[in-house]
Amino acid sequence: MLIGVNVSSVSGWFPPAVILVAAVTLVLSIGWYIGDWKLQLLVGLPTSLGLVVIVTAATCTPAFS
Repeated sequence: MLIGVNVSSVSGWFPPAVILVAAVTLVLSIGWYIGDWKLQLLVGLPTSLGLVVIVTAATCTPAFS
């Protein structure tokens, strides 16, 4: 008897689960109570989000042009 599990690496429950595990691991490895990294996080997250938006806008072409 062959039992298969269909797990998509692009959609479904698996990608959010991987992101959640990675985020929890990162927080636990850095240490939540050490405050040195919080300023870098406040600067780094908006910067990285801005870069993602700029690169996405520059590389995505409209579907109906």
